Amino acid sequence: MGDKLTLVGPTWYNSFTMSKTPQFDKRLEQMLADTKPGERTCPLANGKWQLDQEEIDWLKKMQVPATDLAPLTRNRIMAGYMIGYQWWWQRHPANKKPILTYVHPATKIKVLPDKEWFNQDFSSVNRKYESGRPFFDQLHELQLEVPLNASRNSEVPENSIALNSYGDINSYFTVLNDKCKNSFFCIWTGKVEESTEIHNVETAQRSVNVDDAARIFNSRYIRDCNNIQSSAFLFLCSDIEMSFGATNWKRKKYLFMNERLSKEEYAEKMSEINLRSRAEVEKYKEKFDQMMRECVWPEKMSFDDEGSVGEYLFNTRNCKYCYQCVKAARDLYRCSFVAQDTHDNAYCISVYNVADSYGCVDMSQGINCRFCFSCNNAQDLEYCTACYNCENCFGCIGLQRKKFCIFNKEYSEEEYWKLVDQIKLQMLEVGEYGQFFPLKYSPCYFPQSGAALYFGADKETGKKLGALDFDPESEGAIGEDLIDSSKTRSNKDIPDTAEELDPEDWVGVPIMDEEHGRRFAFLKPEIEYYRKFNIAPPNCHPVYRMQNMIRRANIAVFEETKCDKCNTALTVAKNLAFPQRKIYCKPCYRVYMENR
Repeated sequence: MGDKLTLVGPTWYNSFTMSKTPQFDKRLEQMLADTKPGERTCPLANGKWQLDQEEIDWLKKMQVPATDLAPLTRNRIMAGYMIGYQWWWQRHPANKKPILTYVHPATKIKVLPDKEWFNQDFSSVNRKYESGRPFFDQLHELQLEVPLNASRNSEVPENSIALNSYGDINSYFTVLNDKCKNSFFCIWTGKVEESTEIHNVETAQRSVNVDDAARIFNSRYIRDCNNIQSSAFLFLCSDIEMSFGATNWKRKKYLFMNERLSKEEYAEKMSEINLRSRAEVEKYKEKFDQMMRECVWPEKMSFDDEGSVGEYLFNTRNCKYCYQCVKAARDLYRCSFVAQDTHDNAYCISVYNVADSYGCVDMSQGINCRFCFSCNNAQDLEYCTACYNCENCFGCIGLQRKKFCIFNKEYSEEEYWKLVDQIKLQMLEVGEYGQFFPLKYSPCYFPQSGAALYFGADKETGKKLGALDFDPESEGAIGEDLIDSSKTRSNKDIPDTAEELDPEDWVGVPIMDEEHGRRFAFLKPEIEYYRKFNIAPPNCHPVYRMQNMIRRANIAVFEETKCDKCNTALTVAKNLAFPQRKIYCKPCYRVYMENR
């Protein structure tokens, strides 16, 4: 998708003798010097929060001003730009052919197929900055002119329907996966084969409905587990095989509803269970939820997280109030979904190999960027969207291999810095600089964005934060095949077993999810998969299936509590499905597990 930019290191300037934006830097220095720790009131969430010295130190390091918006409010606005899990149909701006994308047509933001998008130069679509007008209003006008790349695939998937793919094969409705094969409805996974409804899983085969796990084989309904074989309904287990209904176990076989059985006893119990039946599956889902409510939870699911506070932190150092950070991430503040050599960032979401950046979403291979969305191989960008292999750009959209551009218009280096100084100073004075893009300009449908999946936001929260409010099925977003109501069948009519789900009767048929008021349809390979592995056919819209699963995990919202065993003070991640949990600190949980 274009040549990669060589990143040479951080380039901000803290000395006015070296500053390229002297007016802005002088004013910001005054503002930061006046910023003191203390209580603030969030104007959008109507809540009190404490601005502490740690955050002020990050503001000074990143050279951005303080804000009255609470940290959670800021994260929710930014996460409203994350794809989350959603799919919409748009029309090609010129030939009107249908395009499947994450960008809802009600946002009025246009899209192009990836290949076509990367073959175009959008620098011809530009505008001059108008002093005195709000910056974000001008940027939005440009946003409506420059299309986004519809799929954002890093590697072209093969025979797949995918977003942000790293080379999926024969897989459908997958988001941010590394070479899924013959799988359906997967997000944030790697090395997954012949599986469906998989989230944040590293290595799974022939498995169904697995969340936050690793090395899962031939198993169903697995939560926060690793090394699991031929099992179902497990939570907080490791090195388990041939088990059904278990919580808080290690290195065991033949567990049944938390009882240890002989091989023969286990086989007899399993002979009475029919997971081919959806009615049977729903019965055990309820029992499994009850088991999760009653069992002991650790204070966090993290490990090897030295000096860190947060959830799902693996092999991290000094990451504070962070979520889902892996593979050597370090020195981060309020960041989420971070991987590889990512360090010295604050308020960044979904970033990979990014350093010295603030307020960025969906970025890879970047350094010293501020308030950017969906940029790759980027250096010294501010308020840019979908820019690739660019450096020193401000308020640009859809550029490739460019530098010294403002609103997509190229300037000399001297002209660029003079105008950037003027723009940033004006933004600073009116309170725009230091804020992420307004939520109303997001390309995503808020109730299915990252804000809803991982930050506990609902539709009403979105309205308060400024998200657009529209019918998700409006503007032709569900595609022509599902619009014809005369062909629509109720989800209550879906057979109980896959054997009864005849492809001739059900492939492509519009189905109304009565609970959620949304239509969906079965794909032919999807039905074949259910029949091959005797999986009970779902009767819920796939987006809500994924949401229901993900919302049973801990989210990126933190609260203070105490260990239910020793009363030690703890900072834990909230859980929307299980708010009243028995939580043990790490030492107490270790002793508890050793005595199982």
